[in-house]
Amino acid sequence: MDHALAAADLENAARLVEENFRDMLAYGEATLLLNWIAALPEELLRSRPRLCIPCAWARVLTGQLEAAELCVQDLERMIDANVSVPPHEREAPTSNEELAAVSDEAAAIQAFIVRTRGDVSRPLELSRRALGLLLEDNFTLRGIVALNLGGAYLMSGDLAAADAAITEAITASRRASNAFGVLLVMRELAGLQVMGGRLHRAAVLYR
Repeated sequence: MDHALAAADLENAARLVEENFRDMLAYGEATLLLNWIAALPEELLRSRPRLCIPCAWARVLTGQLEAAELCVQDLERMIDANVSVPPHEREAPTSNEELAAVSDEAAAIQAFIVRTRGDVSRPLELSRRALGLLLEDNFTLRGIVALNLGGAYLMSGDLAAADAAITEAITASRRASNAFGVLLVMRELAGLQVMGGRLHRAAVLYR
């Protein structure tokens, strides 16, 4: 990445972000990812849907919710603009399948933002929708969305539904080898055990 930026090879730099951001987030490298993104021109970020996704996730995970929402708005604008354009004329994404995947991820990010702000009903609705649309083998995103759904159920007081969603989240995160995601989910699961009075189980999870 340093060499690509030094050479002003912005296309290669953008590709490196797009191809590696999930692994970076899985190992807690959100700040480094944001530094990479900050080195790219704003017009590039606002013109590539697949570059908006890492930008939004990194900002969500570092608590920059307003900035993350701006990324989602840019993403939705680009999706709407691409819908009416034939696939062979699009810059990115290049297929209807990729466009659908980007749209699904936008819904997942928006669900995360609204739950973090303390909303209950909308993250439940958005997370359920995202899980229904995601491919079964998209374990990384399914883990994130299921965790968000579990958190929303916790906020609503439905502990049984929260337990089911969080259990799904930890299974998906492990299958995705998402170490950071697994830690987040284990923390949520331990907190759920405390709320249910299962303190020995909570202690095991915390250890």
